[in-house]
Amino acid sequence: MTEPAAAPFARRDVARRAAVTALLVVACWALQRVPAPFLAPDAAWRPEPSLLPAPLVSVLHVGLWPVVLAFAIVELVALVAPRLRARRHGSAADRAALTRAAWFVAIALAAYEALRTVEELAQVGTSEGIPVLSSERLAPVVLALTLVAGTALLSAVALAIGRHGLGNGFAVVLGADLVAQLLGVLQEVPALARDAGVLVPLLLEVAALAVALRLMRGGPGEPGGAVRVPVPTCGLVPWLAAQWVMQSPPRLGRSFLSQETWDSVSAFLDAHRNTGEVAVSVALAIVLARLFSARSRVAASWSAAGLGAAAAPDAAAASARAHRASIALVAFGAALPFAAAAFRNQWPWVLGVFGPVMAGATVMDLAAEARARRRLGPLVPAFALHRVYAVEPALAALAQAGIPAAARARYFRALFHAFAPFAPVELLVPAPRAQEAAAICARIARPELAAPAAAEVTLP
Repeated sequence: MTEPAAAPFARRDVARRAAVTALLVVACWALQRVPAPFLAPDAAWRPEPSLLPAPLVSVLHVGLWPVVLAFAIVELVALVAPRLRARRHGSAADRAALTRAAWFVAIALAAYEALRTVEELAQVGTSEGIPVLSSERLAPVVLALTLVAGTALLSAVALAIGRHGLGNGFAVVLGADLVAQLLGVLQEVPALARDAGVLVPLLLEVAALAVALRLMRGGPGEPGGAVRVPVPTCGLVPWLAAQWVMQSPPRLGRSFLSQETWDSVSAFLDAHRNTGEVAVSVALAIVLARLFSARSRVAASWSAAGLGAAAAPDAAAASARAHRASIALVAFGAALPFAAAAFRNQWPWVLGVFGPVMAGATVMDLAAEARARRRLGPLVPAFALHRVYAVEPALAALAQAGIPAAARARYFRALFHAFAPFAPVELLVPAPRAQEAAAICARIARPELAAPAAAEVTLP
């Protein structure tokens, strides 16, 4: 099919959307430099020098993490509740109850985090002994409400970007925050990179980022691009989960172990932390790869796309290759702390590999959507996919039906799979073909309805 030529209107639309996204991101960055109310003037700003000075507590201090966590909690509850499970891969109307529940949970989590922050501020003082939090009667209440309102404002900005800008708004806001943190860290590189103890881990970080982004775009071994399973099939959640697993036992054990036993357990885990994180990461990667992208589910999606008898076997083979590449990627990233330890652990990249990969995936999504909108003209969302492996067969089926389409946020969602329902992969198509495209995508999103015998219980 010949792609339509880019029209001036399409270029203007992309420019307008890019401007909206950039302005809203800059507004978020600016608000992150606004101190929260009722803080002592001497304690409002962080003492350490930084390229982007930040207050001790900004009006956006709580951030979007209550929203991220709330959507993940509701999704996991829906997974184990039979009455809710069928809603997970339906239309926006089917998921409406899950979305409402996630927002209520997000407000509760934001309120909890705001109250915890207020309580901590009330217990600390400046170096001169002056309380950080004002002693006015309404100060704690107003500060807590301000912090909750900050999370609500960030959520509104994310929704506005998703509707009027480029990319998934939540992915863009989270990615922009990571970029700001990276800028603060990178200012230390010129002074530190002359030391091999910093330079070698830095080069390994860059190598891990390059490998991860290359595999996500389509690594070697894919059969001509006809059938492709997005990498990483396990997401990068194993990296984060492994760190939590290795850090939690000492904290939990302190509550019921004797001091001597607790010290012994902590010393053992500290001595073997890197080895434990690699082992846990690989184990989780193997399990999650099968849960998120089971071969039978991948094959069923390609069969539902109606692309010929050979599509399903090819998809199963591509799934096996993607699993191996994904597990190797996770193992490589988890093993990087060994290199840092071997070189005296001087590299100050506090975000590790996950932050740069997440920011890179967001940038790739924005660039891909901008190119698609320039090439295809005005596009509207037709269907939201929550199974990453269903994106490729959906695009292939739409192409076979003569419907030009693009996938929004596909790289970002591949990092999280079921843990990021706030960022579905939206299929964008021309408005006149949206209803037809939605019917095709719905068939592929839930292939178990057409072939229940091939389905298996997974966490896709």
